[in-house]
Amino acid sequence: MLTGEIPKQIGNLNKLQVLSLYRNMLTGEMPKQIGNLSKLQDLDLATNRLCGPLPENLGYSCPMIKRLYISNNKLEGIVTENHFVNLTKLTTLDASGNRLTMRVNPNWTPPFQLDRLYLSGWNLGPQFPLWLQSQHQISVVDISNAGIEGELPTWLWNFSSQIELVNVSHNQLRGQIQNIPSHSTREIGMSFSVFLSSNQFSGPLPRISIHIIGLDLSNNSFSGNVSKFFCHAQKVPYELRILHLGGNDLFGEIPDCWMHWPYLRVLNMKENKLNGSIPNSIRLLSRLESLDMHKNMLSGPIPSSLQNCTLLLKIDLAENGFTGKIPRWLGTRLLNLTIFRLRSNKFYGEFPLEFCHLKSLRILDLSNNNFSGVIPRCLKNLTAMIDEDEIQDEEFEMGYSLFGWGFGENAIVTTKGLEYEYYTVILSLFVGMDLSSNNFLGDIPIELANLVRLISLNLSRNNLTGNIPMEMGNMRFLESLDLSRNQLSGKIPSSFSSLSTLGVLDLSYNNLSGKIPSGTQLQGFNASCYIGNNLCGPPLLQCCSVDDGKIPKSEYKGDDSSEVVDWFYVSMAIGFVVGFAVGFWAVCGSLFLGLWEDCLFSIFR
Repeated sequence: MLTGEIPKQIGNLNKLQVLSLYRNMLTGEMPKQIGNLSKLQDLDLATNRLCGPLPENLGYSCPMIKRLYISNNKLEGIVTENHFVNLTKLTTLDASGNRLTMRVNPNWTPPFQLDRLYLSGWNLGPQFPLWLQSQHQISVVDISNAGIEGELPTWLWNFSSQIELVNVSHNQLRGQIQNIPSHSTREIGMSFSVFLSSNQFSGPLPRISIHIIGLDLSNNSFSGNVSKFFCHAQKVPYELRILHLGGNDLFGEIPDCWMHWPYLRVLNMKENKLNGSIPNSIRLLSRLESLDMHKNMLSGPIPSSLQNCTLLLKIDLAENGFTGKIPRWLGTRLLNLTIFRLRSNKFYGEFPLEFCHLKSLRILDLSNNNFSGVIPRCLKNLTAMIDEDEIQDEEFEMGYSLFGWGFGENAIVTTKGLEYEYYTVILSLFVGMDLSSNNFLGDIPIELANLVRLISLNLSRNNLTGNIPMEMGNMRFLESLDLSRNQLSGKIPSSFSSLSTLGVLDLSYNNLSGKIPSGTQLQGFNASCYIGNNLCGPPLLQCCSVDDGKIPKSEYKGDDSSEVVDWFYVSMAIGFVVGFAVGFWAVCGSLFLGLWEDCLFSIFR
């Protein structure tokens, strides 16, 4: 938690070999006096708030530096050959997450031989950095999001026999890729990963080496039938663990060739034009942890063979044409399931009680189907939605960030009326349930309020009846709550005033009545959140009558005591009227009787 600037006096420590200040809150520029540390070998200033340029004298005065870590700061400016002129021993350069621009001669040959290079977020383009071709011992190259244009050079795949990762994602690279080969030394069993996502590559999927363990071709314009990619014959199985083909123009049926891919742990083919059903050979992927097929044109039931994939953490089949019921084995076989999305399909039937065994479940989306019956009370057993101790963030994050190459799992989450794509870190914090647009009926079970870790809850567009449980006011992390377009009745629970984190609320088009509970949060929502009911009070223009204001004393909370003050003034007014009437007739009655007596006396006289 160190703050402030790095003191210039650091340059006086002329025998210093290691300086590690990473993960603090240090600000200001990197002091030029660091260049006085001629014996420095390791410099780690990563993950701070340092700004300004990279001192040029590092390249002249610190010839012993082997490892330089300055990633995740706010450094900016131009980096040239002069910054590296004497860094002959440099093996690791980790400078991602800055706003630095590299301007070197196209024919520059660096004085170093790197092992690891991370320059994600730099401006290296528009041409592909040709100086990389001189790095014959390099194992990791991350030049993603670097403003590079044009086609990939063919030497990229074989320029180093030690290569483990090539990441050129999020650039403007284009053209076709026919093969992703490997160096001849791969025969000894070395493997590597290739991330080419979010570029402009086109044409059919490339043929790949059997030694690739991670392949991300997502968000490009690859096209063609997927059968050729999956089913071309090989004598030995592929070592591939991660395969991401989402966001392309691929079509055809998912082939029945999974016997070639027994090591797959992540399979993502979302947002393509795939049709047909999921083949039964999916059972051969016994190591599978993440399956994402959302937004295709797939159909048929969830295959029973999927129950053989007992390590699954994520299943996303949303926005397809799948049919049938949720299989009961899903709740007894896939006990590690954390993310389950069936949104916008044609599933039907009742909620299987076996589903309540999924204690690790944190994101459940069954919306826009034809499910019926009651919402089961046993959902209270989903302990990852209840107890913070059950949320094992480290285990969750490890399971979704494979091999340490920055490949984080992601998931589409619909909350607050919008669709978001969350990645590993944020995803590990989100807990949500969406059962909207189905035919669920009956009461909202009180047990649902036990899921206090929920951030988003959507039960809208069903046939739910009865009162809103008072206990829902205990859901202290709730940011989005949608109960609209049901047949709920009674009053809005006064406990809703305690939902201080609530950012989106929709109770419209029910049979609710009475006064909207007082509280800044509830009065701050747009009136449209309450329309279609018989409600009154701010933010609605409909004023509450005296009867609307009556509430049991046991429910007085916070500003609800204003109801007592109203009755106090009402009783004062009534007393004033009665007192005035009595006084009036006491005085005027005496005068009237006196006048009447005088009148009679004069007549008879």
